[in-house]
Amino acid sequence: MALGYHPSMAHPVPLSFEEALVQHLALRGLLVPRRLDVERGGAITAVVPQRECAPCNSLPGRALGVFEIGADEARQVGAFLADLHLCSRGFRRRRRNDIEPQHVAGVLERCISAVRSSAQVRDVKTLALELVRHHFPAELPRGIIHGNLQVGSVRFAGHQLCGVGDFEFASFGPFAFDLAVALVAWAFSHDGFVRERALALVEGYQSRRPLVPVERGMLYELCRFAVTRLAAARFYEFEARPRRDPGVQYQDYHHYIDRLEALRGIGASGFRNAVFGSYVGRDHAR
Repeated sequence: MALGYHPSMAHPVPLSFEEALVQHLALRGLLVPRRLDVERGGAITAVVPQRECAPCNSLPGRALGVFEIGADEARQVGAFLADLHLCSRGFRRRRRNDIEPQHVAGVLERCISAVRSSAQVRDVKTLALELVRHHFPAELPRGIIHGNLQVGSVRFAGHQLCGVGDFEFASFGPFAFDLAVALVAWAFSHDGFVRERALALVEGYQSRRPLVPVERGMLYELCRFAVTRLAAARFYEFEARPRRDPGVQYQDYHHYIDRLEALRGIGASGFRNAVFGSYVGRDHAR
């Protein structure tokens, strides 16, 4: 187990999964939160002996507004995500995820018992019908994934990516699902699909880690699943739960319903043309 040290501490303390992962990635040069300090011996050690991961606001730069995202920014995000997947291969710790379709089905069951209007009934049924088509093939390459690479998780200085945070959802899962989550976040504006961003993000990813055939073939379905999962999570958190933290900003699940409809409208072939363009990748991952 990875250990962390504090100058005032006589004995090491175990690092949380997030802290250990951030330490592992930082040692490999990734731009991650720096609640870490490099001692003269070269080892990265925790400055603050807390179990939660450093917050994203400890990073330099700022989060972009959705209207500021261009192809270049999306390409950098894709490249970072691939670097994370490659660099985490030597990370030995594992944490189970809650991203499997059967988990989302359980969330939707709790949502059904809390609907308050015919419109909400329709929306939950839409998500439930969408969910039944999805599964994770065993052949999908897996490893440590970020799990929630939203626009607010990334910091830029000017047009240069300078840090990525929010690793509390990191877990063991399919790499292509992680890419799908990033596409759902970065390739939409006003809930409409932006081809240029999607193409650039996937190009950036494949410049570091080319997708294997099963990943390319599944990416459209994984995007539909990712947006379904996010809609179900937002519905449960902000509509179904009887008690919600008033300090948490409300997030409308309808945005993800709209993105699901946009993906359906594009269709599988249209999506593949949009995100892969003329790229010819190798049939094996590095």
